[in-house]
Amino acid sequence: METFSHHDILALNRAIEELYGARDLESFYRATFSALHAMVPCDLCSCNDVSLHPARVLSLSTSSREHDNISSKFLPALNAHVHEHPLVPHCFSGEVVKTTDYASRNQFKATNVYNEYYRHLEIETQIWFSLALSQDNVALFALSRNSGTDFSEKDRLVLTFLKPHLMGSLRNVQELDSIRLERDLLQKGAEAERQGAILCRADGMVLCLSAVAREMLHKYFATPCAEGDILPETLLPWFTTEALSPANGRSSGGLPKRVERESLPVAKEDNCLTIKLLNDCTTGD
Repeated sequence: METFSHHDILALNRAIEELYGARDLESFYRATFSALHAMVPCDLCSCNDVSLHPARVLSLSTSSREHDNISSKFLPALNAHVHEHPLVPHCFSGEVVKTTDYASRNQFKATNVYNEYYRHLEIETQIWFSLALSQDNVALFALSRNSGTDFSEKDRLVLTFLKPHLMGSLRNVQELDSIRLERDLLQKGAEAERQGAILCRADGMVLCLSAVAREMLHKYFATPCAEGDILPETLLPWFTTEALSPANGRSSGGLPKRVERESLPVAKEDNCLTIKLLNDCTTGD
């Protein structure tokens, strides 16, 4: 049975402290890659935003700018053959899994996904785990080695211990981002002439709204609305469809940030209200 030494425990504490110091996605990536490299020696760390149905890498970020460029170039090839990766049937369970759990190095190197993608990164063995972002998306963390020894059971144990802290750090970042978004929206609504702002969850529940937004909802939808209410029934179907549809724009990092959608014009008598949706794919707001 694998055990931790006093040195290992001190290193884990340092890594966890670094993770909880993140205040936005950029610093979350930096802290995550730093902690993972420190605890589990590897040639490359990556964080991938992955859609589950079907399995598809939507965007990715690595610990190396050079590898970022290569990964982006060959991302279509990865998605074309990702179903052949020996870990794909197992990685979305949340368990920490290694390629060699299910295939030898030679078997992995014989696949199209290796020859069309991983060969260009000179990667021969990996260890993966995922964090759920929503019902349809996960943040998939992969540590890779070019050659030499495989990942050990101790490496797996370290990552198993770090996983809940990565999730906690990511949730903190999402909460802070949501607070900043709420502040920015309400400030924008207060400053812009006759422009309201609403912050909603993905299910349409209103988290906060400005006075102008409250007035416009009542005027155009004849429905009073306050924090904790669901958007008006005539607005909710459009909102739900747009909010949950795949994003066309992505952030430069592994996880998507905010995507502006098609606006919705609502006419009443001689006036027209234009509603714009800014979809935050990270928090679901």
